[in-house]
Amino acid sequence: MTDRIQKHIDLAINLYAHHNYHDAGRVLEAVLQAQPQNPDAIYMMGLYQWQFGDGLLGIKFVKRAVELKPELQDYDFQRERLLNQGKSMMQVWEMLYSEYLRFQTIDAFLISFPKCGRTWLRAMLGWYVNDLAEGDPMEVMELTKARQEFCTLDISHDDFPHLKTAENLATNKNAYRGKKVIFMIRDPRDVVVSNFFQFTKRGDQKVVDDKFAGTLSEFIRYEIGGLANLVEFYNIWAENKSVPKAYLVVSYEELSRSPKQILAKCIDMLGWPDKGETFIDDIVAKESFNSMREMERTNELRSVRLSPSGDGDPEGFKTRKGKVGGYVDYLSNEDLEYISSYLKTHLHADYAAYKY
Repeated sequence: MTDRIQKHIDLAINLYAHHNYHDAGRVLEAVLQAQPQNPDAIYMMGLYQWQFGDGLLGIKFVKRAVELKPELQDYDFQRERLLNQGKSMMQVWEMLYSEYLRFQTIDAFLISFPKCGRTWLRAMLGWYVNDLAEGDPMEVMELTKARQEFCTLDISHDDFPHLKTAENLATNKNAYRGKKVIFMIRDPRDVVVSNFFQFTKRGDQKVVDDKFAGTLSEFIRYEIGGLANLVEFYNIWAENKSVPKAYLVVSYEELSRSPKQILAKCIDMLGWPDKGETFIDDIVAKESFNSMREMERTNELRSVRLSPSGDGDPEGFKTRKGKVGGYVDYLSNEDLEYISSYLKTHLHADYAAYKY
């Protein structure tokens, strides 16, 4: 593809994004006259046809584009969730292409199942990029986009695994080929306890319009957000660890014991500029778990990513407790035996530390 053609496609995408469909269509027609088999132009033409009422022709164009460029299917992991939200098939195609375009702007990802302690690491990475200056350290992607010396880092739950049943999790991670991935894990016992409160007190239940009204014990065994979802998500990434060009697993337990070392390891893996050991010490001192919890309690950052639940219940905090092994305060012996048995039987060998 020539630079001139790519510039025209970028123009068409921008026009389409601003709902200027007529001009987008004219640009796409010019591209397809020059390159009739250009998959991006064909895909966009499908979306254009849909906007003007011909959904069947639109789908025909989209399917042809996918035949020519199969990797477009690698961004299909949100299809089921979008359809369950009542989106039309063409709306799904539109959102998936938008996700494909978004991925092209990202160099690296910090990925986890919810409640693995990622917020803490996210904040420290944000402060590192932002030189501990004023601003919201949670917006790591925007911070890295503004600094050319940093590879862009997106913070993601990847497949929204906590909102799906285990059998519906995406197993294809080819979208991450050529990217760097930091995969953060935590003892599943602590995760499932914390996710119970996330699900019932911070809105996840409303997102999936779910009617769950059970106990923690029932949630552990529940088809959405429970132990099976978490274990399957861990396992899928263990099976796909060779897909990214660089892959680093960090655990919340390691982060709790050695925050300075884990932060430094992540910075080195990302290839970010070295700001020195003293600066990392300053970040770790600023971003202790207790200080983060106080930021959330007072809503100091005015960030939706670090704000308490509406009812003020401490169990509904994003930074709920942060305690390693805190599950013992919540789980019965029967639940502990069930989880241990499940992990020993189903959890990938890469996570052997949790198979007890």
